[in-house]
Amino acid sequence: MIVSLNSIELVKKFTEIILKNKKHIIVINRDYRADADSIIGLFSLDLANPITLKFP
Repeated sequence: MIVSLNSIELVKKFTEIILKNKKHIIVINRDYRADADSIIGLFSLDLANPITLKFP
């Protein structure tokens, strides 16, 4: 699944949804991976481009 998180508000909403669902999700942007429930990890990604979600 590919999503766009190109604003602080979208990142905040995305994180709220992830934390409510309690699922382990990995976000991938080019070669970088981060846990979806990590706001710091999300902001370390290049959010100008869409990210890919993986459900391991």
